[in-house]
Amino acid sequence: MDYEQGLRAAGFVPEQGYRVLNAWPARQGAVPLWLVGVQALRTPCPPALAGTEVYKVADGKVARCRAEEVAGAEAIIIPPSGRGSEAERLVRVVATLRGEQGCPWDRRQTHAGLRRYLIEEVYEVLEAIDTQDSELLCEELGDVLLQVVFHAQLAAEEGLFSWEDVCRGIADKMIARHPHVFAPESGKQAAEVVADWEKSKFSFKKRKDILDGVPKGLPSLSLACKIQEKTARVGFDWDSVESAREKLREEWQEVREALAQNSPTRLEDECGDVLFATVNVLRHLGVEPETALRRANAKFCHRFQYVEECVRRSGKTWEETDLTELDAYWQEAKRGE
Repeated sequence: MDYEQGLRAAGFVPEQGYRVLNAWPARQGAVPLWLVGVQALRTPCPPALAGTEVYKVADGKVARCRAEEVAGAEAIIIPPSGRGSEAERLVRVVATLRGEQGCPWDRRQTHAGLRRYLIEEVYEVLEAIDTQDSELLCEELGDVLLQVVFHAQLAAEEGLFSWEDVCRGIADKMIARHPHVFAPESGKQAAEVVADWEKSKFSFKKRKDILDGVPKGLPSLSLACKIQEKTARVGFDWDSVESAREKLREEWQEVREALAQNSPTRLEDECGDVLFATVNVLRHLGVEPETALRRANAKFCHRFQYVEECVRRSGKTWEETDLTELDAYWQEAKRGE
């Protein structure tokens, strides 16, 4: 029985990768391990593999047994470690949900129909990060992973690409992007690698313009920051944070002019310019705009909830509470942080 035939008989897909060994490994790997060699099979399995379910190959057949029960085997197949097998289990779960006997809701989904859920799950991951809730972060990352696997399953059904293609592509990309790690003999430093990577995108991804590839679906603050970062890499940028601040002051003056002209259309345009210029200042200060605004939103909500509770305890309605009282509650909320 050849390697690939044996792997298929054990339920594995050889194209996804495997390794052939002639001695017991110290532990399970990320892909199936095919152990051959009479001498290797006569030696006891390492303690780390004791109790592990393996596949015994003998007389052209494959049967399950424990690692310490392989007497008489011609070879054995050691399954991947739990890390890999759990990922494959998720792939099988999604495939089952999409199968003929699967869930009606899952079966009618499309890439476009799932778009909103991917966006929602990403924001829930950000919230878990902001609240420093590791348990919630683990759960929300799983929800994002589900979306990735689901999209890969849809593509596989259409004959476009598979989950394995997604994993292989990103792994290859990371290796190519980090020659200073995976090929240290190149002698390149991290900064040089980033510059080379940006240049390679134009040829590799067939991009023609500097702003090609900027995802237009990003939140507006993140999109503004991404646009500015892209153009800054080719030298189209303010030379200092003070220059960026001066541009912001200029944009505010144009807002005042738009107000004086009583022009709603121009006012909207100029306010947009103020926001864009603000992002530029924050970028020069090393502050990520989207994160900063998310924190400000959360801070405001926390303080406002305190004010709301104070109004409730006072026995007054909002209409009966003047701005001086509300501001006092607000200042109490700030001092309590």
